[in-house]
Amino acid sequence: MIHFEINFSRLVRKQFDLFSFYKGYFRNNLAKVYKTQR
Repeated sequence: MIHFEINFSRLVRKQFDLFSFYKGYFRNNLAKVYKTQR
């Protein structure tokens, strides 16, 4: 059971890192597009 919890927390952390990475990526791209359009 503890082994499962460790794997689950690792999976959640990986998903969260991926989500935060995409969030920053899209924010940077939106900022670039916004600057180029002005």
